Amino acid sequence: MVSLFVLIAAAWKRALIMLGRGSAVDLDERLARKVPAPMTPGRGIVVNAVSVGEVAAAEKLLHALRARMPDLEVVITTGNRDGSKRAEQLRNRMGGPITVMYLPWDRKRALSRWLRAAAPVALLSLETELWPNLFRTCRDLGIPALIANGRIYEKDVWRYKLARRFFREVLSCVEWIGVPGEAERSRFQQIGADPSRVEVVGNIKMDSYFPGQDESDERVVNIRNTGRPLIVAGSTHKPEEEMILDAFLKLRWDHEDMRLVLAPRHVRRAGEISQLCQSRNLPIALWSDQETLNKTWDVLVLDQVGVLTSFYSLGPVVIMGGTFAKKGGHNIAEAAAYGCAVVTGPSVGNFREMVGEFDAEGGIVRTDRPGLVSVLHRLLTDKNLRESIGARARRVVLRHSGCSDRYASAILSRISGGLLQMTGERNTKQNGGSVADRSFASGHAKSLS
Repeated sequence: MVSLFVLIAAAWKRALIMLGRGSAVDLDERLARKVPAPMTPGRGIVVNAVSVGEVAAAEKLLHALRARMPDLEVVITTGNRDGSKRAEQLRNRMGGPITVMYLPWDRKRALSRWLRAAAPVALLSLETELWPNLFRTCRDLGIPALIANGRIYEKDVWRYKLARRFFREVLSCVEWIGVPGEAERSRFQQIGADPSRVEVVGNIKMDSYFPGQDESDERVVNIRNTGRPLIVAGSTHKPEEEMILDAFLKLRWDHEDMRLVLAPRHVRRAGEISQLCQSRNLPIALWSDQETLNKTWDVLVLDQVGVLTSFYSLGPVVIMGGTFAKKGGHNIAEAAAYGCAVVTGPSVGNFREMVGEFDAEGGIVRTDRPGLVSVLHRLLTDKNLRESIGARARRVVLRHSGCSDRYASAILSRISGGLLQMTGERNTKQNGGSVADRSFASGHAKSLS
């Protein structure tokens, strides 16, 4: 029986399609009416990376996996439009057999049909994506389900513990959970994970990065060549943009040449942010509009996904969004990898351990809304200070170098039996039965723990 959630979600999707904000293909993928083409037996995995942050982590991991297995085939599943756009950019950069689709809604029958069609050796889920029926279906079909960079936010532990029996059963379907640190290991155990299946590997987001946009892009080069200082505000939420714009106007009294780059967490808010700039008589440009980029501007709004990382190489000072708007913050490692002096507000609960590590090394600046202007003024005025903070931040990132390789080794060691078994079946592709049926009959019949 179709769940009430699916009925409501499908109705909502149809309404968005009618408004021109979605497509019938998207809905077909959500309902598993459209399924992926079968991957070559023994060569394919499904990577579930729902949003932009998870896709960024998946890219680092896929580079490490491809280094060990060049003919690896991948289906990347996402959960929202921004995640899909970022995954498509990943596919274009990496090349090779990569398919990008929405993961079907969490219904066992639909997921079973979808997984049988894809015929993966394993399912790899990134971070906090705990899909009960997805994991159960993997168990029933003999597909190893793995979690990489697993995270349970501290603020959510009590909610999971209310349904600990349920999550113990769900997590029993997962073969292995790789986590960034001891805090995450403890949280998974608290909500019911078998301690023997949880391993501290490290934080993929702190490993060496892969730029989200080619830094040789002529537009980036032109902005760099002006020599004008930049403040970059990354992954911002409402009402942070108003606060940052007001701070920018005050700073301009002492820093006349300074410009601001605003990258909203959700690019669909670019029009709203443009209006905020116009109401303050600030000349603006949109990244997608070459005509405005060619004119004089004080504020650049990044209205496309996957662009922000390149601007960390231009801006010596970065304001991290989500930390002033009580959203729990966002990943600061990419900015730190460029040696930026990163400024955060008080809301960092989603990255508490990461921020704590930078804080202990003096590689981050923490302030509140009233203190933002004075902090930014000091960083812009004192080059030695901001470079010192940036250098310490970069050292923290470099300490985690190789984390993606460790994840890749751990993952392949747990599915190598399936890879070897299914690779042996490749020469029998023409001997009856579908690719999906043969892969399940051969590679997934044995335990791959």
